[in-house]
Amino acid sequence: MTAAELAVILGVFLTTLHIFEKLLTLEKMLKERKTKKIKRLLKSTKRKKNNRQVKPKIHCD
Repeated sequence: MTAAELAVILGVFLTTLHIFEKLLTLEKMLKERKTKKIKRLLKSTKRKKNNRQVKPKIHCD
């Protein structure tokens, strides 16, 4: 193999690694965003439940 062929193979390999790394980073970012959104929704539903429990019920006789 010539030096040019080795350089091309090395370039393709490094480019593939770079793309794979970017995809993993993107996947991690999307998972974090999803968990943050879920946590935010859970907190808001907890607040709503707590607000309902605090309000006294008025009974009409």
